[in-house]
This record gives sequence, C-alpha cells and structure tokens, in this order.
Amino acid sequence: MTTLRPFRRARQHVASILVVSLGFSQVRSSALDFYLNGRSDGLTGPGSYSKWTYPGTGDTLVWGGGLASGALTVNATTPLGSNTLGVNGIKILNDADGTLTLQAHSSGAASQTLSIGSGGIDLLSAGQNLTINKTNTNTLAVSLAAAQAWNVGLGRTLTVNADTSGSSQLTLATRLSGAITIAGAMNLTGAPLIIDKQGTGAVNLSGSVNASSINATNANTGLLTIGGALTAPTILVNSNNVGGVTFGGVVNAATSTTINARGGISANNTIQFNNTLTTGALTANMAGAGVLTFTRNVTVGSGAGAVILNLDTTQATSFSQNLN
Repeated sequence: MTTLRPFRRARQHVASILVVSLGFSQVRSSALDFYLNGRSDGLTGPGSYSKWTYPGTGDTLVWGGGLASGALTVNATTPLGSNTLGVNGIKILNDADGTLTLQAHSSGAASQTLSIGSGGIDLLSAGQNLTINKTNTNTLAVSLAAAQAWNVGLGRTLTVNADTSGSSQLTLATRLSGAITIAGAMNLTGAPLIIDKQGTGAVNLSGSVNASSINATNANTGLLTIGGALTAPTILVNSNNVGGVTFGGVVNAATSTTINARGGISANNTIQFNNTLTTGALTANMAGAGVLTFTRNVTVGSGAGAVILNLDTTQATSFSQNLN
C-alpha cells in the first residue's frame, strides 16, 4: 500500500492541474477587456496586460482604468511568432491619463499588422486621443477583420497614419467636437465606406480611398475633406447644415455621383471638387446658400438624365473648366 501512495498523490496533482487548465480555457473562450499596464515594453510581453497574457481576436484592448498614467507609445505586435496582433476592438476610457500611440515593433518583421474586429475603435467617452502610426523603423498596417465603426466623441481625435485594408464595411463616426484624421491609404475591397459626421470637429482623409461606395454625411459645421484620390462606383454626399464637403483629389465614380445640400443658410455650405471628376451620372440637389464648385474637368456618361442640377435661385454653381 505504501508504495502506491506517491503515485496516487502525483495522479491527484496532475488531475488538479488539468481541472485548473480546463477552467482557465473556458474563461478565455469569452471576450475579455485587456487593460494596458503602461509598461515600457509596450505590447511585446504578457506583462504588458492586466491579464498577464496576450489578448485574442475576441478581446478588447483598453487604455485607462487607473492602471497607468501619462502618454504611452507602444509596439502593436510581438517580436515573437506572428507579426499580427488581432483584437476585437480598441477602447479609450474617460479616465485615461495620457494619449495612446500604437506603432510597429522595431525588432519584428518589416511589415506588421494590427487586425481589428467588429468592436472597432471606441473614443466616444475617451479621456485621451489615439494615434496609429505607420512607420517606426518597420511599418504597421491596419486590417479590418469584420464590419465595424470607428467612433469619436467630445474633444477627442483619432489619427490613423497607417494604411487600412479589408473587405468589410467601415463607418467613421464623429459626435460633438470629435475629429478624425486619416493620412494612410484606405483600400476597402468590395466594401462600403460610411462617413457619419454629426459633430463640429473636422474629418479629413488625406490618403487615397478605394471602396465599393462612399456614403458621406456632414450634418454640422466644420469641414469633411477627402483629399486623396477617390475611387468608388457610387458616391452619395449629404451636407445638411452649414458645413462643407471638399474633394481634393481625382474622383472616379463609374456609376453615379449624388450631392444633396439642404437646410443650410450660410455660404459655408459648399460642395467643392478641386480635381477632375469622372462619373457615370451626376445629380446635385442644392437648397439655401452655398456654392457647388468644380475647378477641373467633369466627365459624365452620356444619355438623357446623365446630368441633373436642381438649384435654388440663391444657389451658385461654378464649372471652371469643361463639363464633358
């Protein structure tokens, strides 16, 4: 009997480990909030997170909650194993003490990826801004793993200097004085881009944009600017207040371009194309004060109804060059 006791104790110990392991795996099967600890090593080790382990694709990366203070610049991917960090979403809390900047790992692969799921980016009640940089010796890109929204609230700014790609719908939404600045290219293969600007803060996309469609709304003061080359079969622009919408780059809309500017009583309610526009059909419904301006050539498909301009008597339309 005595010779069996050590074996029994060892077997009981192994069984206990298995029970604990199973219990932990069951907990990790559900989505968790992974708070950043604010360590100088960024996201490169499990000690960077409050859970002391790496987040998974169903988890949310959270900045705030009293675990760290001051601005933090962190590496978005681990130098070991995969060069992709996949999370369900990124959230900045209202008690965050400093800004958060995500960048590529300097000793990882030359090209690294931050993959974001359906949780998107949440700055609606954020206490600080978020920046995602493209270059830090190596480069970082953003991948859309699912349809999502990037929401920005009062006084906050989301800055994305990295290139963004994916085949899922992306919604850029601002409220109150929230602002969005995207300098990286956006390539949404076969997916729509929705811009829902309800606040007074500016939304500025200076990189090239490629999407299946663009549905852009500027419902308040402040500019909505798409400064880079824009390629999308259908473009719908709604400017419902005294804000303006400016297209700075070449615009190519193979099917249609529709502009609705209603309700504005200020000359600031302007729709402006500063480069060439090529589109299958052009419809503009303008009411109130303001100007619809085309500073370069406009090429529209042939056929009856290809160009429809519905203007108030107070509305001005300017074609600086040819309407083909």
